[in-house]
Amino acid sequence: MSFDNGDNLYVAGTFNLDVYEGGLKSNGVPAIVLEAPTSFSGVAVDHRGRVYLTVSENQIDVLPSLPTNYQPIRTITSPVSQKLITTIAVGR
Repeated sequence: MSFDNGDNLYVAGTFNLDVYEGGLKSNGVPAIVLEAPTSFSGVAVDHRGRVYLTVSENQIDVLPSLPTNYQPIRTITSPVSQKLITTIAVGR
């Protein structure tokens, strides 16, 4: 789970990303539900609202702020695939 600067809550499921506008004020109803072509286990949002999703043991997809479809604007990969990335955090 992660919050953006607008207090929107991002929750990564196995094959989906749910965005709750206003976080807990959404009454549990997601404003955005993205279905992903692959599973992921972690989500983080940076200060610009970009969404970072861990999609494999060595890959992170970056989506635009408040995405409406699963179209990464960037993919970050590492040649090292020792362990599955399950947690992600971004800073300013």
